[in-house]
Formats: sequence, structure tokens, C-alpha cells
Amino acid sequence: MRNRLPKSVVALFDQGLYSATNFVLTLFLAKQLPVADFGMYAGIVMATYLGLSLMGAFFIQPFQVGASKVKNIHQYTSVLCLGVVLFLVVFTLVFLPISRAIYGNTLSLESAFFFAVAYLFQDFFRRIFLALNKVWTVLGIDLLFVFLLLLWFSLPLSTHHLSSVLQGIAWANLLSCSFGMIYIIRHFTKPTGWQVLLRKHCKEGQWLLSVALLQWLASNFFIMVSGLYLGAAALGALRLVQSLYGVLNLFMQAIENYFLPRIAALHHTQPEKGQHLLHQMMGYGGIIFGIILTVFCLFSDEIVGWAAGPHYLPYTFLMPLMALLYVIIFVSYPVRILLRIHVLNRTFFIGYVFSFLASLFSFHFLLGQFGLWGACIGLMMNQLIMFVYWNVELKKHQIVVWK
Repeated sequence: MRNRLPKSVVALFDQGLYSATNFVLTLFLAKQLPVADFGMYAGIVMATYLGLSLMGAFFIQPFQVGASKVKNIHQYTSVLCLGVVLFLVVFTLVFLPISRAIYGNTLSLESAFFFAVAYLFQDFFRRIFLALNKVWTVLGIDLLFVFLLLLWFSLPLSTHHLSSVLQGIAWANLLSCSFGMIYIIRHFTKPTGWQVLLRKHCKEGQWLLSVALLQWLASNFFIMVSGLYLGAAALGALRLVQSLYGVLNLFMQAIENYFLPRIAALHHTQPEKGQHLLHQMMGYGGIIFGIILTVFCLFSDEIVGWAAGPHYLPYTFLMPLMALLYVIIFVSYPVRILLRIHVLNRTFFIGYVFSFLASLFSFHFLLGQFGLWGACIGLMMNQLIMFVYWNVELKKHQIVVWK
């Protein structure tokens, strides 16, 4: 079986399994937990995503680029694994007491930190083995994770408290890492060259860290602040609607993974064909987006009620607002692709700077005056600012999106 299936097929299946698992888990918890508890869960997940971005920038991304250039790959993975473990231990020991002093006993912070650390640890193994092209190992990790989740949530009272939900997911994440741990232990090599690798990751990671932090702030600032201003229930509703639109994110990931490399290759050899493929992709994509967004707007009450239950029906007004946001994102996608193809990374970065600054100066007014409407307006404003700036910069470089 392992020799018959191409690794690309296994990788595609695994990505589908991973995305579907997270999507179903979000909808399941939205139904099982009270709205406020689901909002707190959404906030913990978003904070964990920040840790994921920072850890990926310092540990994973330099490894993805440099793994093929290293002679002793087992020594590299051994050093990296020890570094991540040390990072997670220090992170917990430093920030858990601080969080306890700030929040007191309003939430089981030990469960939240356990959830975050286990999530980061599992994601570390997934990305490392994907970089090493060991897709069967990654599939084993994800299948075991699904099995452990099903086992935990089949137990009585497993979803009655947020702390038990966090602990269950954390244990599933941690135990599913056993495939990765066994590999590291079997191939463990004394980390004699860790100083060289540390310098390499510091040199490459410092820029990536700043970019990762800024992108997270630009993308999630309004959502996180809405939880502080409007309460956990509002945050939970906003994240639920975002999760429903996750099917469009899968489509955009397909563009990133499949169309972007093809368009980039054609751009250097046959620019007109590359431009034609970009327009063709946007044409077909527009039809798919149009159908999905129309259905989501016309049947928003039914979709939200089916997905999360009647207690989220007061928030169905978010569905058409989020649809408008995704229209802006889709229209700006050719601009993003051309920036990537022409390696205009500085322009890409400055766009996120302007977006975050706009969020910083407007969130108090928008959330205070308009509530969740203001949060959606802020998200749309961020996308429009980046779109306009990136378009201006492309024109300066005489790069035309549409001919």
C-alpha cells in the first residue's frame, strides 16, 4: 500500500483529513459548549495560533529551507526537538504565573497552557515530517489524533466543562506525537553542532519572527479585541462564522499550493500564458466563490442553526458581512500572487504594517460605536488598505494585474 500510493496523494488526503477534523471539532464544540465558553475556547485557540506563527518562524521555516543542505539530518532534528521542548517549558514557566496573577481563577489556566503546549508540540512534528517528505508518518499522527478525540468525546461529561475539553484535546495532541517521538528517539544524535544551528536560526528567524508577528496582529487584532470589548460570546460567534467560511480558505490554499507554482514557472518563460492562467483561475474561482457566498447569504439562518444550534441565531447578521469580506479577499488575490511571483516581500510587509496601524487607531471607535458590525468593518478596512497599497506599488513597478 505504501509503495503503490504516490506521496502527493497521501499528503493531499492528510491535509483534507487535518482540515476536516479541525472544522468538525469547531462545529461540535460550538454546539456542546455554552456560547461564552466557546468564545473563551476560540480566544485560547487564536492565542495558540500566535505561538504557532512565532515557533514556525524561528524553528520550522529555517529548517524547511536548510534541511536539504545539512549533511547530518538526524543531528539537525535532534537539536530542533530539544530546542522546541526547552522553548515550551520556559514559555510555560514564565507566562503561566503572569497569567495567573492577571486573570486569577476565571479560567483553568493550567488547562489552557497544557492545550497550547500540546498543540504546538504536535504541529512541530507534523511540519518537520512534511519537510522530510515522511507523509505516512504525518498521516499516522493525524489518524491517531482523530481516534483519540473520538475516544475522549465519547466519554460522559467530556464536553460539559471548558477545562475538560482543553485537557482532552491536549492529550490527543500529545499522545498522537508518539510516532514523531519514536522517530526522534530511534535516530537521536548527540547535538554537538547546536551552536552553529542556533546562530543560523537566529539569523534567518529574526526577520521571519517580525513578519509572523505582524501578520498575526494585522489578521487577528480586531477579532481578539472584540472579545475584550464585547465579551467572549461575541468572540465565539465571530470565530464560528469564520469557521463556516473555512471552506473558502481550503480553496485559496489549493491556489497557493497548485496554481501559484505553475503561474510563477510560466511567468519566467511564457509571461502571456502565465497571465492567461491567472485570469482563468480567477474566472473559475469567481464562479465557485459566487455560488458559495450566495448560498451562505440566502440560507444564513439555516446554516448557522444547523451548524451550531439556535443560540447562535442572533448572530446570523455576520454571515453576509463575512461574505463581503471574502469578496474583497478574493478580488485582491491576483495582487498577492503577483507580489509573490515578483518577490516584492518588502511591499508585502509594508502592506501589513499599514493594515495593523489602521486597526490600532480605529478599533476603539469601531467596536465602541458599532459592536460586531464594527469588527467586520475593521476587517474589511484592513483588506482594502493592503489591496490599494499593493496595487499602487505594482503600478510603480509597471506590473499590470489585468490586461
